[in-house]
Amino acid sequence: MNGWRCLTPAVALDVQAALLVGFGGSAAGHDAARLEAALAAPRGHPDIADAAAAMAERIVEDRPFAEGNTRAALLLVLLFLRLNGVHFRPSAAEASAAVAALAARSIDRETFADWIRTGP
Repeated sequence: MNGWRCLTPAVALDVQAALLVGFGGSAAGHDAARLEAALAAPRGHPDIADAAAAMAERIVEDRPFAEGNTRAALLLVLLFLRLNGVHFRPSAAEASAAVAALAARSIDRETFADWIRTGP
């Protein structure tokens, strides 16, 4: 196991609640098991970019929230990176495009991780 500090479900739910207030949508609930699995996805990845990309991939594919999974994935990745000492600051347009491409499967997890590695 690596030493990444992982986000808790409570933090993820707070992020999702804030996103729903800001962007609208249904707070119809979440799948606790899928959320916990997504938040645990970074474990076992020795590279921080791979760890963050694994979490993002699990969120956009497993859809633990009723709505807003793509937005949540982006914010949670940024928080995970910051929590682990990485100050990754892409533009809003670039970040939105990258996570939307991951969600649409236009790019794979490795490409998303490369974007994090080479980003601003």
